[in-house]
Amino acid sequence: MNSDPLAPKYLAAFRSRLVRERERAILELAKLPKPPVEILRAMAATSDRIVERRCALEVLRLLKDPHLPKLAMKSVLDPNVSVRRVGIASLLQTDGKKAVPVIAKLLNDASGGVRVLAAESLGKVIDKRAVMPLVRALSDEKWYVRHAAAVALSVQKDKRARKALLIAGNDSRKCVAVAAKKAIAEMDE
Repeated sequence: MNSDPLAPKYLAAFRSRLVRERERAILELAKLPKPPVEILRAMAATSDRIVERRCALEVLRLLKDPHLPKLAMKSVLDPNVSVRRVGIASLLQTDGKKAVPVIAKLLNDASGGVRVLAAESLGKVIDKRAVMPLVRALSDEKWYVRHAAAVALSVQKDKRARKALLIAGNDSRKCVAVAAKKAIAEMDE
């Protein structure tokens, strides 16, 4: 299928140093009557440029491309956190329930940034399978991961997390303690 004649211009904008140009290109590509879906799929899966993988995945997410779940599964393992972020958002968009075990595994990633992203993402879908991985994340070495886990558990409202949240209510970081206490209060409502 031939794509829109403006597509090459927008695809080239993915390489721009200006974020606003890249973001505009993402939106414009998603609006095209004939977006270059095959090119975007290939770019999301195999480009050696981080920004191209991320931008192509964003366009496919906006287009609700049927190949998105497979590409998203690959993207959550990308070495770059910004690509992983879009991959996780894409998984949640396409099928939040299938995404939970994949995202829960990311709570064990070596990167604190990936772990916090995983905890925040698990707070966007209510699923009992997310509770115990989030409980374990309450004892993460990074305070921001513990905070994200407590916030996510406030959404889950699962009583299995109560004991760990009570302990987290005494965390040395005030924001973690406050989030844990709030999660307990949410459970009691």
